[in-house]
Amino acid sequence: MKLGNGFTSRTSCFDIQFFYDGLNPNIKIIIDAAAGGALIGKEYDEAYELLEEMASNSYQWQSDQPMPTKVARVHEIDAQLALLTKKNATNVSTI
Repeated sequence: MKLGNGFTSRTSCFDIQFFYDGLNPNIKIIIDAAAGGALIGKEYDEAYELLEEMASNSYQWQSDQPMPTKVARVHEIDAQLALLTKKNATNVSTI
């Protein structure tokens, strides 16, 4: 029961094919490497088990990635400095 051309369990095989086709190329490379070859060339059960295992371990992937940080742009810094300058000028004039 190959996923490529010999669909015997149409719904299940088409689901995996549809899922795989929707992945970006970098993720396809990772999945194919984990499968030891093209995922589409694997038996349905083998492909399903691999995807199931990868999904169950995906919680580990999120902790490996750094949290995105917001980078202040030049205009944001200028606006912040202007506000601070104005605030400080107001504080100085009230003294």
